[in-house]
Amino acid sequence: MRAPGGAAAGPRGGDPGSCFRARVAPPRAPGGTIILAHRGACRSAPENTLAAFRLAFELGADGVELDVRLSADGEAVVHHDADLRRTAGRTERIAELRASDLATIVVRGVATETTGIPTLESALASLPAGALVDIEVKEEAWEDDRLERRTLAVAMTRSGPTFFSSASLLVLKRLRVLAPEQALALVVWDRPATRSVDIACRLGAGALVVRRDLVTATLFAGAAARGLALIPYNVDSPRGIRAVSRDGAAAVITNRPEIAWRALRAPRG
Repeated sequence: MRAPGGAAAGPRGGDPGSCFRARVAPPRAPGGTIILAHRGACRSAPENTLAAFRLAFELGADGVELDVRLSADGEAVVHHDADLRRTAGRTERIAELRASDLATIVVRGVATETTGIPTLESALASLPAGALVDIEVKEEAWEDDRLERRTLAVAMTRSGPTFFSSASLLVLKRLRVLAPEQALALVVWDRPATRSVDIACRLGAGALVVRRDLVTATLFAGAAARGLALIPYNVDSPRGIRAVSRDGAAAVITNRPEIAWRALRAPRG
């Protein structure tokens, strides 16, 4: 189904931006900017691990952003990079190892380490029921949609607010076809951000997740004019967090949820 003007219809046929906001707002942040911890509390614990997710909520986050890839045995597992070089000092690719093998790998963080690359199922099970989750789906293969299907199968058993994001137009097209009711967001990290407003609307995405240095007043205005929610990521300074909140960011994705909490929620005076 297509909406007027050629844009893909959003969930239940409504405006994608309005539907996105209605589906993802957690109870802890009514009417305010939502705090999402980038790969969990990744500056205080190894990224995308159960330890990082648990710590994120202790530090004040309303939810988490996490990344999914496909293991050798077809399980959705939580890891950003395609290989283990940066996080574990190993040369294997995620797609070459079974989920049970990945669960035994020691993941290194800035100052600590922990054992286990979690499955998406175990990661979601570890989160508070009302927490918002941004599941960023990495592009695995042009030839099949196994990652998208497995991710949806796991995530749709969850009752809490969830949305799916990707920098891949192919992934977002597949997600829209497979689950037209789900909230989607286009991740913008390299392409001209202003062009992404049109791209997101054509895909039926309700939000843009945009790298902080690409966020401008023009982008905020363009997104607002088309009804899109704007979510800057990698925003870690109090000044930057307060600035994007004032400009109307629906959420902020930060590596430092404790700083975001102090900037947006801590009592003043």
